[in-house]
Amino acid sequence: MLDVIEDYLDLRGLDRGRLDGSMAFADREEQMAKFRESPECMIFLLSTRAGGLGINLTAADTVIIYDSDWVSSAEIIVIIANFLILTANKL
Repeated sequence: MLDVIEDYLDLRGLDRGRLDGSMAFADREEQMAKFRESPECMIFLLSTRAGGLGINLTAADTVIIYDSDWVSSAEIIVIIANFLILTANKL
């Protein structure tokens, strides 16, 4: 899925950083440095498969996180629960 998003960003001419589980450690550090230091790099694609390497994206105002382990049925339950809580609070 990140490949599809990355292809779209390339078509639009948008610079981006990317971090996923298939990248070498040196490439990961390079991508994070690029995102931190380059004003043209305004998008960072992050997979939950990237692993816990102390990723700190505090420079970002928006980060797209792709979760390949996402379970739609669990997500729908959370959405419904949030809706019910918000609705109950408005009454």
